[in-house]
Amino acid sequence: MKMHHLFKSIAFCLGCMLLISLSARADIRIDARKEMPIYYYDIMTKAAEDTGMTELKLFVKIAHDELQFIKDEEFFKARFELTVTVLNESEETVESYIKAHDVTVATFEETNAPYSYAFAEVSFALEPAPYTLVVGLADLDSDRGGQHKVELDLIDYWKFDFSMSDLLLADTTYTRADGVFQLEPNVLWNLGSESKTLNLYFEIYSTIPFESMPINVLIRTPEDKVVYELKQEISLSKFRTPVVQKIPKAEVLAGKYKLEIQVGNEKITTRRIKDLTIRWMNLPIITTDLNKAIDQLRYIANPDDIKAMKKAEGDEKKEKFDAYWKSVDPTPGTEANELMVEYFRRIEYANQHFSGYTEGWLSDRGLVFIVLGAPDDVERHPFEQASKPYIVWSYYLQGRDFVFIDRTGFGDYRLQNPLWEVYSAQ
Repeated sequence: MKMHHLFKSIAFCLGCMLLISLSARADIRIDARKEMPIYYYDIMTKAAEDTGMTELKLFVKIAHDELQFIKDEEFFKARFELTVTVLNESEETVESYIKAHDVTVATFEETNAPYSYAFAEVSFALEPAPYTLVVGLADLDSDRGGQHKVELDLIDYWKFDFSMSDLLLADTTYTRADGVFQLEPNVLWNLGSESKTLNLYFEIYSTIPFESMPINVLIRTPEDKVVYELKQEISLSKFRTPVVQKIPKAEVLAGKYKLEIQVGNEKITTRRIKDLTIRWMNLPIITTDLNKAIDQLRYIANPDDIKAMKKAEGDEKKEKFDAYWKSVDPTPGTEANELMVEYFRRIEYANQHFSGYTEGWLSDRGLVFIVLGAPDDVERHPFEQASKPYIVWSYYLQGRDFVFIDRTGFGDYRLQNPLWEVYSAQ
């Protein structure tokens, strides 16, 4: 972990800490040298070129900050391996992909850039059916890796009179010199302040001849309030009509939304719905809710600072949030705030691995992980006689061990040590 000791340079508030009432159910090994890199992926299905087949497209992004770069003459290079396996309902391998990808940057600053990404794309033409997609990514120079499983049920776009593909959000769209249309997928469905428009790509399929068809674009809040609507008419091709729909981002404020595309008339219609997040400037991608981001400062910020942020409204709330992070930025002369990125990265890791009765960042293991980072060693004791299951995390540099006991037998591991020991261990 690149920021393993960064938190030691910041004075954490040791008083007025909130007690954690619930612990997580996750039970996994954490190793500082093998901790899973955080990567993002998006999946799009559409009609393949061959009749009766469905094309599955997988897009993967991993931040430079998650990779191990090595100096090679005048450049810095990283390598990651992407593996994708498609399994049928009998768990037999239908398709597979494995490839090592090289990432080369010119400066050391680029190796730590949390908002610069390496990108990979994989495509399969499959018969419409249920599948399990196993996606794995490994950093080849640090031996860190992990995988996700995704359940899919591919439909046959060719058998419907009228249908549309999945939606794809693109950071940019352009046409090459040879006339071929290209796009760079966003993958996260999460737009920062640097984005000026929402570039939506999808395809409309019709076996019935139509000269044109109405399209309605809707953006709704979680409370179902419509904040943006666009109605227009689009000309259709024979079977496949590619569509690029651009929406000015200035029309929509930062927040979480439901994006809906409706295509059709009173006789025939189809639609797609996706979650969309527009984030505040400089807020880490994994953090999409400013109020929650302020709550999550409880392990690092003074309670009075948190109270002042919560009390503020509108732009003032974001200004106070930014001012706090600026005050603790370990490298104020650079664009990225490494401490903020690492802090919320740890929260994201805790949510992914320790969530159960409560969110992972609120669990006891989440608390220790966020404050101290990954332990140097983990011991498991799940079935010892005359003892409840327990786990021991060891931090060699601090000379501390933390014991988490599952008193209920349901994976509810809670910290045996007093909470103040977590902070004194810094």
